[in-house]
This record gives sequence, structure tokens and C-alpha cells, in this order.
Amino acid sequence: FPVGRLPYTYSDFTGLGLRIVTRGEGEYRVPIQGCAGAAMAKWLQVTFDATTPPGTRVEIYVRAGNDLATLDNAPIYGPWTMSPADLTQPPGPVPDASYMLLIIRLVSEDRMTTPIVHGYSVQKSCNGEIE
Repeated sequence: FPVGRLPYTYSDFTGLGLRIVTRGEGEYRVPIQGCAGAAMAKWLQVTFDATTPPGTRVEIYVRAGNDLATLDNAPIYGPWTMSPADLTQPPGPVPDASYMLLIIRLVSEDRMTTPIVHGYSVQKSCNGEIE
């Protein structure tokens, strides 16, 4: 539709700001409850489905604790870069706990391409049964 002789726009249509100013990484954080009741969860693995173009990667970090309020201050374990991430092996093992904070970090080396996580799942054991 007609916009006049000197239209004004407020945006970056070229994407220059995206490539120069923004960080080449981001993260998704989600707290996950362990077992029902008072039982502690044994955290086993994180499986993720991702598209990782050259120069990009997905890193998995976790924190485990017994209180949601202090979960951000719990020791951090990671990174795991392959799926499935075996939480019982280095850079773990992740301790048994009531909660886990899953951190999925998306990293790009060149700022032109990004990894994409299509889905993830967490496997744990509660009272000897794998969930």
C-alpha cells in the first residue's frame, strides 16, 4: 500500500545488528522434578535431537539439588556434547536429588548459523524403576 515519499522504518532489515551485536549463543533452562514422594531420583541420561550445522554445537549442563529455591546455586556438571548424555559418567556423575535443572546451551562460532534442538528427554530411576 502507499507509504509516501519518505517512509520511516525502525528496524534492521539487513540483519547486520544480529550478526554484529548479538551473542553467538543462548540457553534454555528447565527445572525437572525427580521422583514422587520423598524418594531421590537417580539421574541417568539426557537425550536430545538437534540439527548442528558446521560451526555450531549443543552443550548439556545440569544442576541437581533438593530444593527448587536453591537449584541455581547447586554445583554445575557438564558439558556433554553428544546425545545421549550419560549423567552417570564424566563430566558427572550427577548426584541423586529431588530436582534437576537442565541447561541446554546453543553455541554458534560464526553468528550466521545456529543449532536447533528439536526435542529432549530426561531418563531417571525412581526406586529402581526407570522413567
